[in-house]
Amino acid sequence: MIQVRRRLLFTLLVSCLAAVLYLAIRGYLEAYRTSRTAQAETMLFLGIVFCILILLVFATVLLKSFNVLRELDKLISLTQTGSGSIEESLRRLGPLGGKIRLLQGQIRDLSERRSLRISSLSGILDFLLNNSAMPLLVLNLTGTIEAASRSFLERNKKQAAELLGRHIVEVDPEVSFPKVVAGMEREHAPVGQPGKDRLVYYPVYNKKLQLANLIAVQGSEELRLVKAAAAEVRPSGYARFLGLIRRYTQRRPRG
Repeated sequence: MIQVRRRLLFTLLVSCLAAVLYLAIRGYLEAYRTSRTAQAETMLFLGIVFCILILLVFATVLLKSFNVLRELDKLISLTQTGSGSIEESLRRLGPLGGKIRLLQGQIRDLSERRSLRISSLSGILDFLLNNSAMPLLVLNLTGTIEAASRSFLERNKKQAAELLGRHIVEVDPEVSFPKVVAGMEREHAPVGQPGKDRLVYYPVYNKKLQLANLIAVQGSEELRLVKAAAAEVRPSGYARFLGLIRRYTQRRPRG
């Protein structure tokens, strides 16, 4: 099962047919000029036969390509809707379906490992929130409260169910959350003045240095902002090769 580019396929088809017809007609004319009529007709007949065979081969390749595209579209539709089994379509794809099945299994394993990693980080977050003396709230970019520390709940005499899923405006009525987010994206700095019962908003960045979450800390203590480190850029194979040569030449003893 293969996929081909139609323009390339038709260009190759026309080139092959033109070459075969040219050779057949040239052989026919040369044989006819020397009065070898039977040989001339044979050359012309073979040329026609080879052209038909080429057309059949290219038609088969094109038909298989269309079948592959149809089955892939069906797979996409099944994975989007979640209805039905994809095994029949994978079976029709033959070796390509086996590769897709293998890739699907690898992606599933990767997703499961990431899910376990996320659940582990969630457990770490819950542990820190339940044992931290700092009164704080974890917010998403819409201002919804996603988590609260036990210290914050005890200090404000609240239950977690009263805060989780609520908007920060219900806790801090004076805050203009869109301005807070805009200020953080522009200045990359905390927003708010520390005070006894006031909230100071600290930005949390992802690996791409994009604003991902906010942490609202209650109290007069000023905290240091920690930015996420930029994603490590791994050198290319050529750069690693040059590095190995450079280290080798530096280690060689000078005569």
